[in-house]
Amino acid sequence: MNIFNRFIKQLPSKPEQYFAYLIIGALCIILFAVDSFFNHQAYHYLAFEREGFIKYEYWRGLSAHLLHTNIWHLMLNLLGLLLLWLLHGDYANSRRLFLQCIVLGVGISASIYLFAPNVIWYVGLSGILHGLFVIGAIIDIQKKRASGYLLLAGVIIKIVDEQLSEPDAKLQALIQANVVIEAHLYGIILGFVIGLAIVFKKK
Repeated sequence: MNIFNRFIKQLPSKPEQYFAYLIIGALCIILFAVDSFFNHQAYHYLAFEREGFIKYEYWRGLSAHLLHTNIWHLMLNLLGLLLLWLLHGDYANSRRLFLQCIVLGVGISASIYLFAPNVIWYVGLSGILHGLFVIGAIIDIQKKRASGYLLLAGVIIKIVDEQLSEPDAKLQALIQANVVIEAHLYGIILGFVIGLAIVFKKK
């Protein structure tokens, strides 16, 4: 019981440390519920679609990241959001985290549009999660935490494996969509840029 109490006390429990994570998760849940209720009509207006960008529907570059193909896709990304809060919630500032998510979301969508012409449709939070993960790992390193090196090495190995391997058929069957590994790659690249900018700004 004492171990459990110590664990609870160590959680990032200040409002600025969890508010942004909570709002992002709530938006994903609300949009999923609305989309399900209206028989996936939200996809037509909010998902990343190459034709939509041609028609100047630029909001898709951000809104697409809050949509999910099914409940398993949603649960996996909410679990990833929870993991990020547990790992790096003590670094969080709500305004800064919202800004990072906006920059990551827009940057990932723009990169997919410009550099991945094979991707014509995309939804999901995983690209942003990869970017936030890298930002947190870089701050870990800046604070001289050995865990940062391990986390950074792990995510680099993961992304290299994704680029060189065949798509995970089981995961694609679970979420009922192709895994857009380009979103993960661009999320990590942008995460590096943002993380390094934060470190150099502090210096």
